Amino acid sequence: MSPPFHEIEDAAKAIEPLRLELERYRRELDECRKRMGELEHTEALLAGEKRILELVARGIALPEILGALCRLIEDPSVGSLCASLLVDHAAKCMEHGAAPGRPQSYNDATHSRPVKFDAGPCGMAACLKEQVIVP
Repeated sequence: MSPPFHEIEDAAKAIEPLRLELERYRRELDECRKRMGELEHTEALLAGEKRILELVARGIALPEILGALCRLIEDPSVGSLCASLLVDHAAKCMEHGAAPGRPQSYNDATHSRPVKFDAGPCGMAACLKEQVIVP
């Protein structure tokens, strides 16, 4: 024999606040997980910054420092590549600094490129003296 309809209705009414509370807890848990991920990312960046500062303090060669900086940027950004080019003001061109994730052929192609607006994103960034981000 099934319970009377009013008992089922009363049980449903009693469950609704619990369902809402459960949803609120799930949202809070998701927010905590998000914050934990942000904290882990921040801690990784701070540890990387410390490693780079230690390289500078030890007098390590600039290409190695720039390579470490590129890896610090690439590691948490899956699929991203970072390059550091140096500007030769006398020759008005760019020189390879570091790009550990890029193919050597690409590094060779950017080496000695002119510093001018239409010389690709790196030349544009050097010309404008500001960050240029490309997809």
